[in-house]
Amino acid sequence: MITRKSFTDAIIVAMSWFIGYWITRFFGQGAEAVIGYAIIGGWWFTAYISAKLVLHISLVIPLFFGYFLLFTIAGITGEASFYRDIYSLSFNNISFSVFLFFLGINLAQSFFICSPVIFDWLFRKIISVWPKK
Repeated sequence: MITRKSFTDAIIVAMSWFIGYWITRFFGQGAEAVIGYAIIGGWWFTAYISAKLVLHISLVIPLFFGYFLLFTIAGITGEASFYRDIYSLSFNNISFSVFLFFLGINLAQSFFICSPVIFDWLFRKIISVWPKK
């Protein structure tokens, strides 16, 4: 169920992605693969925040659809996102296969944004059923 708390938690996750990404970019200036490191840094920082704040899995729904909308708008307007070649797709004479590719890339990117929270939730579930000695 989507509640006010799930929207608040989704904003917390979005901010943790932003903070983790840009702090890594700032400290990694000049590194050859700084963008890759920034994406990994944002992912792990978000997983850490999710674990520390024990965020509920219901935040994935508004987070996923919010980022899906953001990635779709970015792709249509020609802006780059995680998948940098999305703007190379021609939207003038769009075919069904290009549309499906675009849709698939946006779904994958949105799932990737949500994956640290899903990882934390799944890890907590495994730990809760793991036999204690």
